[in-house]
Amino acid sequence: MLEYSAGVQQVRFGARALPLALLVAGIIISSGRPASAGVTAAAFAAATPSYTGPCPVVMAFSGTINGTPGVSFQYSFNRYVDGKQQVQNVGTATIPAGGSLAVSDSFSISGSSSGVNLDQVWVHNIAGGQMDVYSNRAAFAVNCGTPPSPGSGSPGKFSKFGIGTTDTANQLVYGVPPPYNLASTTDPHVCAQHGGFAGVLCIQAVPDKYLILVWDWSPNDKWPAIDGYHVYDVTGGPKTRVQDQTNPQATVEFFKPGSYTGKCYAVSAYKGTNESGLSASVCAAGAAVGVKTLSLSPNPAEMHYHEYCGSGICGVPSCSVIACAGYTHVKEAGPGIVGTHVNNFQRGYFLFDPAQIAGRNVYSAKLSMVLNGDPTCLGGLGTADGSWVGAAVDVVPPATLDLSIPMKMNNTNVAFDVTSIVRDWARGGADNGFVLFGTNENTGAEDNGSCYVGVVKAALSIQYY
Repeated sequence: MLEYSAGVQQVRFGARALPLALLVAGIIISSGRPASAGVTAAAFAAATPSYTGPCPVVMAFSGTINGTPGVSFQYSFNRYVDGKQQVQNVGTATIPAGGSLAVSDSFSISGSSSGVNLDQVWVHNIAGGQMDVYSNRAAFAVNCGTPPSPGSGSPGKFSKFGIGTTDTANQLVYGVPPPYNLASTTDPHVCAQHGGFAGVLCIQAVPDKYLILVWDWSPNDKWPAIDGYHVYDVTGGPKTRVQDQTNPQATVEFFKPGSYTGKCYAVSAYKGTNESGLSASVCAAGAAVGVKTLSLSPNPAEMHYHEYCGSGICGVPSCSVIACAGYTHVKEAGPGIVGTHVNNFQRGYFLFDPAQIAGRNVYSAKLSMVLNGDPTCLGGLGTADGSWVGAAVDVVPPATLDLSIPMKMNNTNVAFDVTSIVRDWARGGADNGFVLFGTNENTGAEDNGSCYVGVVKAALSIQYY
């Protein structure tokens, strides 16, 4: 039976109580075998946790498997690339005389990978029947291509749609990245993948009906490592810190039967006094997160345009709604009529009161718009790189198009999932609002045509704790 003592989490094997922290740290791996027997540890790390540059690129990892010299086992690499699992079996090995076996893995990534990305050592078929051992999850990120230079608002190279191909996602990270993929599990195998040497605890926790929470965390250039995690009770709205996981390699936490009924939980990561925002929440049966909803209208919303005007008649493009995006290309006004070359494009800019966003613990955020015109003329959403309120209408303030923002379109209604952007703003990131792009910004086009979409109404809906 697995038991907890008051104050200090402990696991009881028969008459012997052992602190949970020792299990998670890998000091004790079974009830009947001393810590020095068998395979005692596995560690793994990415040579480059966060990569930005040309692709394909080879991501390399290295680590160790430690244990008693002479113990035999098999090991594999448990890879996740863009959320898809790949298990690479290596074969049989033996712990050498020094007690530590060096291992390495590498594979090629051909494109940007924004999903779950990690590599992990999986030690299995260990002599003597010892349970499997997992290393920490070595997370990584790949962003192919060269990010746009700060403050650059003019399109670079043009794709077939005329949008600059250098306008890729380039969201800044201002604070400790929050945990993600928080979930509950009743699978000891999944639990062990997150807990490393808490595997013994995982096997017993399932039949004893503990709530087992697991999650993921990925480093970045500014925050390559953390000290651990805080677990909060977020039932009904206010958050209360209830447990801590002080081993940053163990992305797992346990709740005693009866303690979690009707409760909802979320997790943060911390480094010293710096703490991330909360992950999305997980609730036990019958519980609900006490989120509140804030709905904001844009104040202001503006249209800005850029124009190339030959010797023809030029002027301000019309926009009869709150903002527009699109383009007009006029090479000839009519058959044989030349000298009227005019090209322009428009963007729509939207600011939602930053004071209403700052400091909130954002659970989700959605930007909704009602459109008129041709919805297929909508090229995407991005963020403004600086202040634009009150700028001249014929000045296009710098902005970054982010094609990774999830978008759902239903006739003339469009919704963008902007949770990650608004969370960054709430944690102190520069909030200069959103920018709506058309499908073509090529003012050097040699054709006749136009494509416009207007925004009749816009609203930012934020759910927060």
